[in-house]
Amino acid sequence: MQLIQRETNIPVPHVHVAKSNSSSPVGAPFMLVDCLRGNMGMDLSMAIPSEYKLGVFASTAEIQIEVFNMRLPKIGKIVGINNDGSYRQGPIPGLSGPFNTAADFFRAWSTKVDFGLSHDQLEDAAGSFADELSFSGSAFKTLMNDMADRLSICNEGPFPVCHGDFGHSNIVFDDNYRSLGVID
Repeated sequence: MQLIQRETNIPVPHVHVAKSNSSSPVGAPFMLVDCLRGNMGMDLSMAIPSEYKLGVFASTAEIQIEVFNMRLPKIGKIVGINNDGSYRQGPIPGLSGPFNTAADFFRAWSTKVDFGLSHDQLEDAAGSFADELSFSGSAFKTLMNDMADRLSICNEGPFPVCHGDFGHSNIVFDDNYRSLGVID
């Protein structure tokens, strides 16, 4: 959130203290921020009333574009701010890094990713197509690894920032679904 606050015009609450690991004084990751008065997207209902959808989608897209336009020198998790004001990047949980090239990221992803269902669960869900889907998933990972050097038009940084789970549940709205700010 400090990155968004410093580098964009997206309204976010001021961050007073943030600890991103379980060795924090409270034994868990936490963030202490100013209150942003309004309603979280989930509090207003997961189903956005039709008369507000265009405005919600437009404001969400504007936020996503502004985040995407931020750039970092590597692909990795933001873990802190250096003395010179640049952002310190660390490994992506479950993947490693930070990565200096997009190809390195794609290769790591292709070797570590697991698609969500076991073969038995896949059989329950897809029946006779389970073997084909399992093979396709495996082939996709191999293809991703083999083509890693050709997948990105910008193999060297800087890289766009990606928020892995951004949606209207991360936005605070007023009672008329106007965006007031981002909380995550």
